Amino acid sequence: MSIRSVTVLAATLVLVATGEARATADGPDHYRLRDGAPAPSLILRAQPGFNAAPITQLPVGARCLRSLGCRGGLTLDEATTLSETEKHDRAQANPRWCRVEHQGRVGWLDGTWLTEESCPAARDPFPPGRDTGEIRGHLRGRADADYRVPLLAGQRLRVRMTASNPQTYFNVLPPGSDEARFVGSQSGDSFDGVAPTDGAYLVRVYLMRPAARRNEQSDFRLAVTRTGQPLPPLSAAEDALVPGTPYHAVAEVPCTVAFAPSPLTCQAGVIRRGHDRTATVEIRWEQNTVARMRRVLFVHGTPIVADGTDPIHADRHEDWTILRIGDQERFEIPDALLDGG
Repeated sequence: MSIRSVTVLAATLVLVATGEARATADGPDHYRLRDGAPAPSLILRAQPGFNAAPITQLPVGARCLRSLGCRGGLTLDEATTLSETEKHDRAQANPRWCRVEHQGRVGWLDGTWLTEESCPAARDPFPPGRDTGEIRGHLRGRADADYRVPLLAGQRLRVRMTASNPQTYFNVLPPGSDEARFVGSQSGDSFDGVAPTDGAYLVRVYLMRPAARRNEQSDFRLAVTRTGQPLPPLSAAEDALVPGTPYHAVAEVPCTVAFAPSPLTCQAGVIRRGHDRTATVEIRWEQNTVARMRRVLFVHGTPIVADGTDPIHADRHEDWTILRIGDQERFEIPDALLDGG
């Protein structure tokens, strides 16, 4: 084995067999999930091990996973001296799990499918005091370019991109979510949407996977605009909060979601933004043991936007709003949740 190979191994292997390893200056700062990772290896878990409680499922090829340390796996000595069969047996007996942070969520991932990568910090596209910005950038291969746009519920974000390589696209991801609100490879080079909740929305520019694998390059330009009147939450003095949460009220609501064999009960929390049934409703449920969330902005009792790609439709039934998102999600929202009854 060459000196260079040993150096790479030393940078990517964790050298402890027990306890939690902390990331050091000699270890990777960030990982990405390699292509081909099976579904169980995409799940971020509360503890090391496939039987641990799931937190969320990461997208295929997830990037910029901040390293918080690993445990288990082969030592450098084992990696350089054992036969392939012995290394396989040792890895099975002492599997490698890594603690990572991804878009605000922290948990453990199967280390088998993690590989080291650099991750440039996300940038704010707006000059100080401005609500418009123009960004010029360059991509090569698998590298992404991330820009975080702070928005308040009710504000509108417009993004338009031009690029030298036609395989260049951008996605828009809501705060703390792996599910894109906008997918450029499906919807084109322009986004225009209202924010359903407060937070930093991520604009991610990337090359499509075949072009990235060929190490192609692209020069791109983004025009980004933030407009509209924000809808701030009611203060705790105006409407008391549920202790330890940002919600003014919580409830269980009837729901139907994708792949569920029968209707469920979902957990809902509301952030009220007025006394006129203007509010953000956050709905949570588990799907295949993975936590899911949907955020919907209501204005004067009417749902106007959700944080996914599917269209929304609403009907009224007595004191309930029957909310459908795409053809797979259905939620029943009582008026009392929006206005307190």
